[in-house]
Amino acid sequence: MPNNSKTYISELKDNVGQEVTLCGWLYQSRASGKIQFLIIRDGTGLCQCILEKGKVSNELFEQLKHLGQESSLAVTGTIRADERSVGGFELAVTNAKIISPATDYPIQIDERYFRLDHPEFC
Repeated sequence: MPNNSKTYISELKDNVGQEVTLCGWLYQSRASGKIQFLIIRDGTGLCQCILEKGKVSNELFEQLKHLGQESSLAVTGTIRADERSVGGFELAVTNAKIISPATDYPIQIDERYFRLDHPEFC
């Protein structure tokens, strides 16, 4: 990973066209074939990060595809303006480092009624 200094999401408007490193937590993710969209939050805002298969290693692409919500990570890439993206900017990812993967929630949303009915789970 390049030795870029950390950039806050609130500073992206000043860095369009430049390579930056964002550090934060995975807020949301979705994948569709050879592309992934990660929404990262850092306390100053949200940023959509785009990963394209072939522009990052296959190993990294698969690791990020299965990363849990609230995992901490650092992503490096080029900032571009896109009004469709969260906050009006997106990061075209060239590299990423998983700092700490988050564990899954102990109660899945579709099991919540069953768990609340059984005192041994509470």
